This record gives sequence, C-alpha cells and structure tokens, in this order.
Amino acid sequence: MSLAQQRGRLRTLDLLAQVQTAWVDALAAQAAISVAEDRLALAARAGIGMARRLGNGRYAA
Repeated sequence: MSLAQQRGRLRTLDLLAQVQTAWVDALAAQAAISVAEDRLALAARAGIGMARRLGNGRYAA
C-alpha cells in the first residue's frame, strides 16, 4: 500500500471516529432531553397536587 493510500485510509478512519463520537453525543443528548421531560412532568403533577391540597385547606400556609 502506498503512502498516499495509507494517508487516505487514515483520514477515513479519523472521520469515522468523529462520526461515531458525534452519534454517541447525540444519543446522550436525546436521553438527557427525555429525562428532563419526565422530571418536568413529575414536577408539574406534584405542583398540581400541592395546589389542590392548599386550595382545600389541608396545608396551612
């Protein structure tokens, strides 16, 4: 294999490594969004429940 071919192969492998890293970063970001959405939904439900209890006078302010 010539030096030019080896360099081309190395550039290809470097690009593949960058793509793989970007893909993993995208998957991690997607998972973080999902967790954040779940936490937001839980917080909203907790807030609604607390407001309901406060409205019923079950908790003194």
